Amino acid sequence: YPLYVSKASSSRPLPTTAYESQQPEPLPSIKISEGEDCDIFLGEWVPNHAAPYYTNTTCWAIHEHQNCMKYGRPDTEFMKWKWKPDGCELPVLNPAQFLEIVRGKSLAFVGDSLGRNQMQSLICLLS
Repeated sequence: YPLYVSKASSSRPLPTTAYESQQPEPLPSIKISEGEDCDIFLGEWVPNHAAPYYTNTTCWAIHEHQNCMKYGRPDTEFMKWKWKPDGCELPVLNPAQFLEIVRGKSLAFVGDSLGRNQMQSLICLLS
């Protein structure tokens, strides 16, 4: 995957849209229910009516052999779920804020095809 990194250093934050050049909003935090502990490893999959955030037709990083719809998957319901940890609510990824957080840093996906799938998903979410 061709990833292009600018060597220029800038203290200016990334714009939140192509037409804005204002300071990004404060980063959303994980909302923890009062009196509960947040454990992102315990929870359940719940319906997410805002999903999917991308598909094989909207993201170039999904390879042809990963196209479930092309090879006969009859429904899209499997794409409409999100992880709901016990005791907290995870914020939706904001691409501009994420890129600002990782500006000037390295990001690695270590492992096998699972790591590759995570990288592809991040590319699609940022696109």
